[in-house]
Amino acid sequence: PRLICLFFALVFWIYVVNVTSTNSEKTFTQIPIKVEGAEALGSGSGFAIYDQSESKVSVTVSGKRQDLLDISESGFYAYIDVSGITEGGKHTIPVKLSIPETVSLVSSSPSSIVIYADENTSKTVPVKVEMSSYSMSDKYAFDEIRPAINTVPVSGPAALLSRIAAARAELNLDSAWV
Repeated sequence: PRLICLFFALVFWIYVVNVTSTNSEKTFTQIPIKVEGAEALGSGSGFAIYDQSESKVSVTVSGKRQDLLDISESGFYAYIDVSGITEGGKHTIPVKLSIPETVSLVSSSPSSIVIYADENTSKTVPVKVEMSSYSMSDKYAFDEIRPAINTVPVSGPAALLSRIAAARAELNLDSAWV
């Protein structure tokens, strides 16, 4: 009887420690940060996001061990709201979290991220054609390649558009012998 009681006491102790203990913590990494309000930002103020310092967050939660075993990164939702941005430049936006009800938040990192917003503009750029992956006798040469469309419109943040000089179209002949 003593051995049976000792066995059940040990099983009960293992159950309490591993299942019902509330002193456990677990860290979940690689939770993607979603950007909310970008549509309102673009349509309302004419701005666009063009750089974001972080795209993932790590979250440490505490709770019962069994509850921690039952959840994964997909049970968390991290986001930033950019709909309130009214001017271009650098902005520090707090990361908001939605966590499962069975656990409590201990910490998250980063707690905010840096984003850059700029005026959404458009411009027209020339098209340049390049050829690749072909073989040809030295006796022949290609003349100038003229695209059917000479220019294309591009739109986006002004800071990025200022770096675009041309659109490149690649004509890949897939290792053809010309």
